Amino acid sequence: MAYTVLEAFVNEKIPDDFNYEHTNRKNGTTEVMDKQSIERWLSLNEKLSNILPLAIEIQSPKGSKCWHSYHKLEKIRNRIIHMKEEDRRPTGPEIPTLWHDLFKVEPPYLQAKEMIDYFVNKMQSQPRWHNEYSRRST
Repeated sequence: MAYTVLEAFVNEKIPDDFNYEHTNRKNGTTEVMDKQSIERWLSLNEKLSNILPLAIEIQSPKGSKCWHSYHKLEKIRNRIIHMKEEDRRPTGPEIPTLWHDLFKVEPPYLQAKEMIDYFVNKMQSQPRWHNEYSRRST
């Protein structure tokens, strides 16, 4: 759910009139993508590392602490959504499984919030909801 919230945030913050020039990997052609195409066809990685930073004119979070946290969140999300047999198989305590990792991971909402904070703290106009909830203790 935290991963989905992060994607919803990014999609919301891309300006309606934003266009992105993108090279198609399959045929090498350059295409211009509007907001709707970006939301539908580009990965969250691409949106976080390139699209939103371009749209709001800030530096990409790639390589930052929040980027590392985001990748941990993405890894857990992918292991849940695309669960493999090794994650369903009973094991002993010496072999960490998805379930072990899921309960030992930093709370997912904090990982998503860290990335949201990265962007919101650099925006000229911060959303009211962010100001309200950023004051609460986590």
